[in-house]
Amino acid sequence: PVHQRDQKKDEVKSVVDWVWPNEGDSIVKLKVKSFFDGKDGRYYRDLNRGFKKLNKSGLDHLVIDLRGNLGGSLLRLEYLFSYITKENYAIPETIIIKQCRESKESFSKPYKGLVKWVIEKFGEDHQEMQMIKRAALLEIGGTDTITFKPDNFGLKHVYEGQTCLLIDGLSASASVSFSSLYKKFNRGEIIGESCMGPMTGTFGNPIERTLPNSRVGVSIASVVFALDSNLTWHSTPISPNRFIQISPKEMLDEVDPYQSALNDWFSYPNVSSSHEFKTRESQIIFSELETVYSLNRSWGGELRSDVFNLVVDCDSCIDNYNKKIKEVEKSDTSEDEILLKVTELYKQKKGCVEMRNAKINLRLPLDLRVTFEQLTAPNRPAVLHFGIHNRADCNVCKK
Repeated sequence: PVHQRDQKKDEVKSVVDWVWPNEGDSIVKLKVKSFFDGKDGRYYRDLNRGFKKLNKSGLDHLVIDLRGNLGGSLLRLEYLFSYITKENYAIPETIIIKQCRESKESFSKPYKGLVKWVIEKFGEDHQEMQMIKRAALLEIGGTDTITFKPDNFGLKHVYEGQTCLLIDGLSASASVSFSSLYKKFNRGEIIGESCMGPMTGTFGNPIERTLPNSRVGVSIASVVFALDSNLTWHSTPISPNRFIQISPKEMLDEVDPYQSALNDWFSYPNVSSSHEFKTRESQIIFSELETVYSLNRSWGGELRSDVFNLVVDCDSCIDNYNKKIKEVEKSDTSEDEILLKVTELYKQKKGCVEMRNAKINLRLPLDLRVTFEQLTAPNRPAVLHFGIHNRADCNVCKK
């Protein structure tokens, strides 16, 4: 009983959870609950053992689950990413530190005793060690900017198979940085909700303060992790390739809607909004479908695959008409002839799109058709719709 109690206690402390498939299945799941909680040694050991087993197993589909991971150690996320790529990377590319009393204390704690001796003796060429030293020695009120060069841990059991990343609205800080790297290196599909930060960077080393009058507690970052060497900053959070929203009923019944999306990722690997469409119109229509149907569980499997193929086929058709239109516009014929040919090509292009929409509409179940019709309806003009025209043939007037 004592041994079992210690074993359970040890399991609770682990933030790395490997879920291995049953016989006949091929998807391995790696849940990383935090980049902060638990002991570092246990974290690195669990990752190393898991990837070693994964590479020996021959399984070629890995899901990395960062849902609910609020972030933590930069070294931990670097260590994890080095297991899925052999390329060098800088994460972050630049760190900007604004020193205060609390941040001085937090940076100084690791830079003393044995750690200080190791940094002074062996850390001259180690970027992370030099960062710790510079941050610890920075005076209160001072600012420092530290730039990192691309590097890699060079781990032994690097996994090169198919990967998929799960994120949600609680994937923050280091999870955002990991997602940014994952998307930058095009390592695989991202499924879920937008995470808590953009591709360009996050904040770190929070300082807790209490407002003197209201006594409200606030957390103020003392470090900026810039993931862009140009130090540009965007506010739009990282978006997944496929949105998945969980309904209140699914939350109550403890049903995970991500599982059906993972089945699609395995069964239909080419079906994704990340597909390199030839035209912007096709990219927008499928991305919109992925978004508006994210709460509807009938949007998946063969249905989603068929709709995707219809959009891809029409994409090539639209691209060909666009090329022909450009060729005609550059031709040496008269303006009247150019106008006639271009008008005819636009008419044929419109027919191609209408045929695509009709085929998709027939393929969709009844509960999805209304939304699709609203999505593909012609835009209403931003001004009052006046002018001499045939109202019977006007799509706006009909609406």
